[in-house]
Amino acid sequence: MMILGLRLNLLRVLLKSSRHLECFNSTVVTNVGVHLSPVGNSPDKVQNLNSSDEAGTSLGAVEDSLSGKGKSRLVAAAFASLGHVDTSGAVENPSLDDKIKTAKTVDELLSLMDNQIISKGHAFKVFSILSTWTSQKKIEISELETDIRFLKLCKFLNKSVSKHLQAAKGDKVAGGPNIVTEVTNEDVAAKLSSTLELPQLVKVLHSLAMKQKRSLTLLRSLVYNITENPEDLNVKQCADVLYSLASLNYPDEVLMCRVTADLYKCIETTERPSVIKSIIQSIGMLKYRDTELLDQLSEWILKHHHTCRPQELSTLIQTLAAVNFKPSNEEVLKAILPSINQDQGMNVSGWLKIVWSLAVLGEATDKQVMSVLQPEFVDKLIVTWDSLPFAFNLKLLQLYGYASLVLQCSDAQWLAKNQELKNIPLLRSKDKQVYVNGVFTALSNLLPSSVYLSKDINSGYGYLIDGVCQIDDKLTPIALIDKKTGKRINEDKGTKIAIMVHDFHDFCRGSHNKLDGANSLFLRLTELSGYKVMSVPFHEFNLSDKLPTRVQYLEDKVKMLLKSK
Repeated sequence: MMILGLRLNLLRVLLKSSRHLECFNSTVVTNVGVHLSPVGNSPDKVQNLNSSDEAGTSLGAVEDSLSGKGKSRLVAAAFASLGHVDTSGAVENPSLDDKIKTAKTVDELLSLMDNQIISKGHAFKVFSILSTWTSQKKIEISELETDIRFLKLCKFLNKSVSKHLQAAKGDKVAGGPNIVTEVTNEDVAAKLSSTLELPQLVKVLHSLAMKQKRSLTLLRSLVYNITENPEDLNVKQCADVLYSLASLNYPDEVLMCRVTADLYKCIETTERPSVIKSIIQSIGMLKYRDTELLDQLSEWILKHHHTCRPQELSTLIQTLAAVNFKPSNEEVLKAILPSINQDQGMNVSGWLKIVWSLAVLGEATDKQVMSVLQPEFVDKLIVTWDSLPFAFNLKLLQLYGYASLVLQCSDAQWLAKNQELKNIPLLRSKDKQVYVNGVFTALSNLLPSSVYLSKDINSGYGYLIDGVCQIDDKLTPIALIDKKTGKRINEDKGTKIAIMVHDFHDFCRGSHNKLDGANSLFLRLTELSGYKVMSVPFHEFNLSDKLPTRVQYLEDKVKMLLKSK
């Protein structure tokens, strides 16, 4: 760790200098006659760093051939390569080791590189000592900027890195992504990523996802470079990018739009169900609602549904439910729904998710819903998970609401009496609570007092109704709570209005302001419970607006709601 810290200290200094040293490109190396090819059979041995096929090249000629931009790449890559230096099998040279340890100046160290047969291990030691001296302020970077011996040292350490970067376009090198992801300094890793070609950029992003390494600086650089790259992504690369964004919870909509544009071109010719499944699953996790893309994916499943496994079919159903979308071609659901059943070896939690998704889409049958609302099924869930996960509790209650209100089925009344389910706390996120409070503040200017508004109503179906008020045909509020006793008044007069506040996280991503599947189900169940639903979406009700503007917005919404009675 100490050595790594020392390396990064020197790298930070190098990258901050406007005159940073940069890497030789292949043309420059040839022109100045710097040849660092291995000697003999040992890959760890190198020739004298001063050797050249073109004798007589002056230091001035070398400096003239090095651009300012070319230099920093060499040094950055040299530092990155230090994490990959393999010193095993190195030829021992005690004399050289001692000279490196006892060297007191930059000149002493670099002169050893001039006239010795050195290994990667020796080069590594010299570079580490230089990094230590720089971090300790014993030397200035200006001492290294014009020293051709230091540039040769960087070139030597960078040799394997350069090969990776040059081969990146071929998309066959595994080392490239590791070079970037294993650099611990985020700024340095982001700078290195800007040198990669599109296939390597995708590999680095996917590598971060596989390692669950959420480096925001590097992520921003990768996302930008992939988005701006003019080369088309193939279908596998599109799948990897979407998976990475979903897995790392980094839903960059600009990149998702770019990936979608590339997918339009290649979905139809794809023959791999596993890749299509990955794309569909990632879209669901991201809640990305692009209707054209969803239709294309649905058509692909329809075309190949006879060869698709149950996993591909169930993944499509869950994603369609997540983004609240039904394919424009009705034949899609007609073709795949008969193939989805519990007899296909699906585990109990997977079947619960499928039935809930079908309910969101309005396609769940009595038999499917009641199959998960039986005590035996719930017992299996509890045995599988030791205790019933919170999300499963909510799904069971929501399916109970679907059975009671949509299917008009009373066979699941036992679920409503279950104390464990009945006492589930329904909480909001802090951000949404702030938004809900802002709506209530504006409502208080329309209602005479707090007894005219009930807050945080438990629907009984696994979700909260943010507020309830009652208004007659003359727009006069009706009290819901007795001022003297504090008890709720059950009045049948007027119209019961359920206020449902929806923040950014309640909507799908993409170009449409559409509620996600869960919140769409809540609206439907609330309406079937006898309420007129007044949805207050974040893109219409702005907390930064002046209070009179917000009050006027809510008043207009109430009037429109009553007119539609």
